[in-house]
Amino acid sequence: MITLSRVKEATSEFIKVLRYGKSDVQTIEPVLPSGVDSKPLKDDLSVHSKTNDRSDPICLGYIWKSELTQPGEIRIFARGTDGSEKLFLYLKNDGTCEFGGNADNLIRYKKLDDELQSFKTKINTELGKIATGIAAGGGSYTPILTTINISAAKITEIKCL
Repeated sequence: MITLSRVKEATSEFIKVLRYGKSDVQTIEPVLPSGVDSKPLKDDLSVHSKTNDRSDPICLGYIWKSELTQPGEIRIFARGTDGSEKLFLYLKNDGTCEFGGNADNLIRYKKLDDELQSFKTKINTELGKIATGIAAGGGSYTPILTTINISAAKITEIKCL
């Protein structure tokens, strides 16, 4: 038999649910896909079922209050203890991915660094030409070559295409 219940408490060891009132509290084991570690919040609506061993109920999942995804999409998010969404990863059916929002873009670090280094070389070449021109006119100018280092901006934990 499948039962709907409200989560009363979730810890690293167990999930307690209220089934049919305050006196009907059960401890259930969550069933999650391999590699997923998640705990519900108090008052989330759980779906659970008894196993062949009637003393061993398992939580099959939770019923969420809102859905933002379209067919073929997946959205993973974290919530604060008050239920408010804190961060999400949204894989969309148009081939894009939103990581915490859609107001800005991640960048391709290698391509950006290559372009900046090329721009630096062009500036340094022009500074050399300027110094030569000033010297030809009787003046003196020693160019200070520019450098660019964006390595502190590199996010090594997240990779992209």
